[in-house]
Amino acid sequence: MRIFILIVIYFFALSNSLKADEAIGKNFYQVQLIFFTHKISNYIDHNENYANSPFVEKSNIEIKLNNCLILEDLTCVKYENDHKLSNFNDYLNLLKKDKDISILNHLEWVQDFSNNYYIKIKSGYDYSDDIFDEILNIDDISIIGSGKITRYEGSINISKKNFHEIEINMFERMKMKPPGFFSSEVLTSKNYIIKQKIKIGKMYYIDRDNFGIIVRVSKVEKS
Repeated sequence: MRIFILIVIYFFALSNSLKADEAIGKNFYQVQLIFFTHKISNYIDHNENYANSPFVEKSNIEIKLNNCLILEDLTCVKYENDHKLSNFNDYLNLLKKDKDISILNHLEWVQDFSNNYYIKIKSGYDYSDDIFDEILNIDDISIIGSGKITRYEGSINISKKNFHEIEINMFERMKMKPPGFFSSEVLTSKNYIIKQKIKIGKMYYIDRDNFGIIVRVSKVEKS
């Protein structure tokens, strides 16, 4: 399955460069991202030493419209020339053909690097009803946030200091079956913090145990 993903990335590695109207500014970048799981099951093996990771909310921007432009007030508004930008639709369609992959998020946006923008990720199986109906237990209430209790929740940050870097702060919530015939399933949480240097215009595949991310950051060129 990972080989298939690498083939997909290589196939589109020479995709078209970005074009945009001069009105977008001089130092703006387009971020393109696909977040997916390659472990369809919501279960993990029992581990009595498993330590739950308390959830900490850091994200502040929700991408509701792809290729929107992030403003200083942390809103993402429609960019009037978004039709001139490239997209990851072809990647998405190819990945959907793999039965072992489940697409969680396809996000694209335009930003500069004047501020640290934390893009919200909240996707995957929703455990809320299972918890409400007492089918699923929570031993540590600190692992949940507000609203729906989804399998994945966290943030993506693209920044530039001495170099360009992507930071992924992701919480993965999974069901775990304790020992004992009559024991109830317990919701667990694991925090992944991933920091990686990136080059502008290059495609990256970031892979962890149960999920993967394909991402590219490209300079928006004036037409």
